[in-house]
Amino acid sequence: QFDGRVDIDVIVEPLSFPNLGPTWANRHCQGEPTIKAQMEGVRYAVETIAANTRAVALYLGAGGSDVSGSVAVMQQFVEILRSLGVAMHLRGLATNVASCWPLGDGCTECG
Repeated sequence: QFDGRVDIDVIVEPLSFPNLGPTWANRHCQGEPTIKAQMEGVRYAVETIAANTRAVALYLGAGGSDVSGSVAVMQQFVEILRSLGVAMHLRGLATNVASCWPLGDGCTECG
């Protein structure tokens, strides 16, 4: 109803998506059928929204820095995203700031 009349941003944030990489958290809890279903669900959601809207900006949830805060993990994330074939529908990635880890070394002299 509001597509094309107001700016709409959608974050597709499957809670388990950042856990799909082989070295990511909780991998031992997921079998191949579960992983396949999660990936197909993400693909379906992105493709369906993209096909049925004209002016919606889509972002994919990439987890927080506790999950996606390393180069190796982000490389896996990019490979999974590439394998889904939906990058052309996405404007970018969204991160969860609620579970943020600090960058660099903390200042021990600052109290």
